[in-house]
Amino acid sequence: MKKRYLLAGVVALLLVVALIAVACGEDEATTTTAGGSTETTAASMGEPIKIGVINDLTGREGTTGQNMDKSLRLAFKVIGNKIGNRPVEIISEDAADQANVAVDKARKLIEQDKVVAIFGPNEIGEKFAVAGYIASLGEAGIPLIFFSPTPPPAFEGNDWLIGACGTTLTQPTVMADYIYNDLGYRTINTLGQEGTAGESFINPLVGVFQQLGGTVVGQVWPPADTSDFGPFLTTLKPADALVVWMPGAAVGMHIQYVKMGVIDKMPMVGAFHGATFDPWVYAAIHQNNPDVAEAMAGVPCPMEYAPDSTSEANLAFIEAAKAEWGDVAFAGDNVNSYNAAMLFIKAVEATGGVTTPKELVQSILATAWEGPQGPAFFAEGNRAAHITVHIVAEEKTPEGTPYPYQYKTLKTYEGVPPTGYAAP
Repeated sequence: MKKRYLLAGVVALLLVVALIAVACGEDEATTTTAGGSTETTAASMGEPIKIGVINDLTGREGTTGQNMDKSLRLAFKVIGNKIGNRPVEIISEDAADQANVAVDKARKLIEQDKVVAIFGPNEIGEKFAVAGYIASLGEAGIPLIFFSPTPPPAFEGNDWLIGACGTTLTQPTVMADYIYNDLGYRTINTLGQEGTAGESFINPLVGVFQQLGGTVVGQVWPPADTSDFGPFLTTLKPADALVVWMPGAAVGMHIQYVKMGVIDKMPMVGAFHGATFDPWVYAAIHQNNPDVAEAMAGVPCPMEYAPDSTSEANLAFIEAAKAEWGDVAFAGDNVNSYNAAMLFIKAVEATGGVTTPKELVQSILATAWEGPQGPAFFAEGNRAAHITVHIVAEEKTPEGTPYPYQYKTLKTYEGVPPTGYAAP
C-alpha cells in the first residue's frame, strides 16, 4: 500500500514539473551542443553576457588602448547594450604594457568575472602571453578575440584564438607589393622597433619585397625606449626608400628624420600604420614642429581602415562615433575593436543568444561580415580573417578642424588572406 501511495506521489510530482515546464515554455529554451547533448541555456533566461577586454589603458600604448576600449564599447552601445534578450556587461582591464599583468587580468576575467569571451590585448608580447594562458586551459578555455593583427605563431595549439583583423603578415605584405609595383622602388632600408613586435611587421614586408625582385640594403633596429635616433639614421645606406615602423617613439624619430635631412636622401614609407603614422602622432608633431608634420604628409602606409570610405557600414560608424565622441580623427585604433565587436554580435545572434564556448567559436568562424573596415570572412581551416587592406597617407585638413592631419586612401586590396599577400 505504501508503495502504491509513493508511486502516485511521484507521478503527481512529475505532472506538476511538466505543467511548470509548459507554463514557462516561452521563457526557457534548449539547444543542442556540438557534442550532441541538450542543455538549458542562459540565453533563454536573459542572463547578462559578460565580456572581458584587456588593453594598455596606461603606459606607452595607453592612447591606443583607450581608443580601442571606447571603440568596442561604442559597438555595443549602438545596439542598446543588448543582444536578443540578454544585456551586455563589459569589464575592462589594464595590462599596463606588461605581459604578466595581461595574463593575470585574463585569469581574473575568467575565474572571477565569468566572462564568455575576452577581447584583446593589443601589444604583441601580451598577445603571446594571453594566448598561451588560454591554450593551457584546454577544454576549460573561452574565445579569445584579437582585434588587431595577430602573430601567426600565436595560433599554434590554440583552438580558442580568433584573429578578427587578420594577421601581422597581412598589411606589410600588401605594402611590399605597393612599394615595388606602384611606387617603383627597388632598394630599401628598414628601421623597425627591436624585438618581436618590430620583426612581426618588418620581416614579412622584406620577404615579399625580395620575392618581387627588390633588394634590402640595410636594416636597423632601435630599442623601444630610444630617444635619440641620430646614430641609427646616420648609418643608413643609399636606397630608394626607408621602410619604418617605430611605435611609441615615432614623434621623435620623425622629427630627427626631417631635421637631419634624411628625408632629402630617401623618402619614408610605413610597414604598418599603428602608433607610427596615426593622426594623433601627426598632431603631436604639428604642435611644436608644424614644418616637420607638413614634410611628413603623404607618407604611405598600410591600414585595415579607410576613414574616407563611403560604404554604408563606415558612414554609420562615423555617425555613431561623432555623436558619442564629438570631432575625432579616425584611425585603426578607433575601429579595430568596433569591427571585432560587430563580428561577435553577429555570431551570438546566429546562435540565438547561446554563448557556450565551443558553440560561440564555431559561430564566429562561420560568420562573414562587413564593418567599417570593409568585407571580412573566415576561410575553412583558418581562425584569422581575410580582411580588406587600404594604403593610406596623411593629408592636411582644413584650418579649424580638431586634428591637423587625417588619412586619405591611395589604394584598396580586398580579401587579403591571413597568410599575407603573395608575390605573383
